[in-house]
Amino acid sequence: MRAAIVVMLSWTAACAFAGDGGSADEPSAPVPPIGQTQAAASAAYNQQVVCTKEQVLGSRIPKEVCRTRAQTDAEIDGAQKYVERVQAGARGQSTSAH
Repeated sequence: MRAAIVVMLSWTAACAFAGDGGSADEPSAPVPPIGQTQAAASAAYNQQVVCTKEQVLGSRIPKEVCRTRAQTDAEIDGAQKYVERVQAGARGQSTSAH
């Protein structure tokens, strides 16, 4: 997600400074609204499929697993929340978030 934001900001900055040196009174080419550009870039990023080789328990042969970036991000978020719950439980704190 961060990479998509960096790419979008770079593209926006490049478009803002890519003038022909004319005066500020001259009309420029229409630029799509930032919100629509970010939404489109985010959707494209989340739909990208990334394949990795993962080690399977009990086998020496890695298995190729393909997921979208959205699936990978959701899996990472779930793992982080699980670790936080386990650590909070080990410290004796209650967790209200599920």
